[in-house]
Amino acid sequence: MALGERDALPVWAITLYRADEYAAAGFPTLASVRGARSARRWSLAFALALLAVTLLPWLLGALGPLYGITALVAGAFFVTRIGLAMRRGTPAADRSVFRASLLQLAAVLAAMLLELALA
Repeated sequence: MALGERDALPVWAITLYRADEYAAAGFPTLASVRGARSARRWSLAFALALLAVTLLPWLLGALGPLYGITALVAGAFFVTRIGLAMRRGTPAADRSVFRASLLQLAAVLAAMLLELALA
């Protein structure tokens, strides 16, 4: 298995829009080993799994509706950005996936902390 196949989800987006830099450094990535289309498909699969996992604290009653709605909306936004990147296939679209991953993470963590602080 190539090193790039074990990259974290947000890193896949970076390696897509900075592919030339990774190639120049000789650093294998999922996109360089399997292709950009495959990297985007894996990103979508992992983002859907991430969405399901982030909803578990709400579904299991550990966190309330603020967290649940935030996790759902932020996760759906992230998945939507990946879908857009899959259709467009441009570095700009891949960059938006990276930004969406950061927003999703920040939103979910902030909602979790707020829920716990208000409890």
